[in-house]
Amino acid sequence: MQFNIGIISYKEILIGQLQYLIVAGGGAGGSSGGGGAGGVLQGQIDVFSRSIFRVSVGIGGTPVNQDFGGNGANSYINNVIAYGGGGGGGPLSSDGSSGKNGGSGGGAGCNTTGGGGPTFTPGGNGISGQGYNGGGCGHINNSPGGGGGGAGGVGDYAGNYQAGGMGIYSYITGTQKGYAGGGGGGANRNLNGGSASFGGGYGAQSTSAGNGVVNTGGGGGGGAGGGIGGYGGSGIVIISIPTSIYSGIYTGSPTITTNGQQTILSFTSATGSYTA
Repeated sequence: MQFNIGIISYKEILIGQLQYLIVAGGGAGGSSGGGGAGGVLQGQIDVFSRSIFRVSVGIGGTPVNQDFGGNGANSYINNVIAYGGGGGGGPLSSDGSSGKNGGSGGGAGCNTTGGGGPTFTPGGNGISGQGYNGGGCGHINNSPGGGGGGAGGVGDYAGNYQAGGMGIYSYITGTQKGYAGGGGGGANRNLNGGSASFGGGYGAQSTSAGNGVVNTGGGGGGGAGGGIGGYGGSGIVIISIPTSIYSGIYTGSPTITTNGQQTILSFTSATGSYTA
């Protein structure tokens, strides 16, 4: 690529590639269904001299009393966007309510007091390549909510453990770390774990639902009997670039580490940038 500024001509030169992990904010648990995990994208981008990579880290969704959980916010590097997780559903009618769509879909809400209506209520849809669908609800008597979808698997169907969907492991920093697990569905009888090793919150029984873990994009757990769900976990954006081409020019407050011949910038909040 070439740019002309007055009489001076600048030509961008390909100097290497960077690897990235982008995790969006997880959805909050609803008053029954678990929140879906934030969408996840992994890959590499060509790095040209003078390239600017603008970064934003999505926050987790917020639960609402007796209602759906809120969706998580998107995370991105330039135009590469991971979408926030879908909020879990609530028991708003005899048929409950579907989870919201998102990077991973929220779990369906069920009517936990009367068995529900005759119609199957589906979980929210995940986005292909970023996450999976939330678990549905078939309205079994006294049924809990469906588990939220994760980046690595669908949320459990209500009445079948209600666990959140599996997340994914990443080694981009040099050590194994789990991200983007779905939140567990709320239950009247048992605590239902979200995919805890991937940051998903547990579903509630008689206690408050678990929150998604900060900087994992985990979904919040669903509330029990119409109780309030957990907050979604915030996302993260990680850039790994060969130290030989690392410029040291950035904005925001990334944590900077090294792994072998790679320099790693981990953005954990708000916005920032890296300039090659």
